[in-house]
Amino acid sequence: MTVFPEVTLPYTIVRTLPGFKLFLCSTKGTPPVYTALTRNSTVTINTTNTDVTIRLHEEGNYSCVATGKYGVQVKEFSVIFNGKTIFFTESIQHLFSYRDGVKSWDKQQKHSI
Repeated sequence: MTVFPEVTLPYTIVRTLPGFKLFLCSTKGTPPVYTALTRNSTVTINTTNTDVTIRLHEEGNYSCVATGKYGVQVKEFSVIFNGKTIFFTESIQHLFSYRDGVKSWDKQQKHSI
């Protein structure tokens, strides 16, 4: 049976503390499936394990990559450390964030997390 590589992300925005151990993504597909975690085009993890759990010490945009015999799938997520002030912008010029458990949308806005 042919199963294309697939990435599953529990979250697209991960809020955490530096060094806290996190489950970030899982992959599946026809074996072998190679799983990579990248940040700024640098490979952080490269494994044949299907679950990626790591302690992160840098904020930023990350990608989880599943590569197999029948293709590649990439999904992206952002890591934000609690207690920081950040600016969000998206290609569609909308802000998407959760603050105090309330979903907020705005054109461009500054939030303390």
